[in-house]
Amino acid sequence: MHDAQPLPVDRQRPRIALRQADQQALLAIAYGGLLSDARSAGALLFEVSRADIVSDAEPSMTISLGSRVLFRDDRAASPQWITLVHPRLARADAGEVSVLTPLGAALIGLAKGQNIRCPDRHGGELSLTVMEVSPPSKALERRLEPK
Repeated sequence: MHDAQPLPVDRQRPRIALRQADQQALLAIAYGGLLSDARSAGALLFEVSRADIVSDAEPSMTISLGSRVLFRDDRAASPQWITLVHPRLARADAGEVSVLTPLGAALIGLAKGQNIRCPDRHGGELSLTVMEVSPPSKALERRLEPK
């Protein structure tokens, strides 16, 4: 009898979907972050590279830039609301998390009910379950527009 071999990391991760415009914005963020935070930029590039890309015209209930997300770390008791934002807009005191963090990169493209594992800040691992996804608000979309 053969021992079961673990699946490669990309096969253990859930399917994700991104709209075309989100794909372009996320690639620009990731490439822009390669010099300052190569690990997080690499994680974001990996997530974008494995995503199913859908038309911008399709309604999306997956997590994108500006989405408000309720998720649970399966090790913790209480769920948490965050808004996923461009790194230059992230304000932790307002519950805004940069997509250029391990948490942000892990959540991008997921839908309600999906689970994913990602590294935490202390070298451990988080197991995250998405409980709700709200699309970006119009006010936040204006903040996300390129300047």
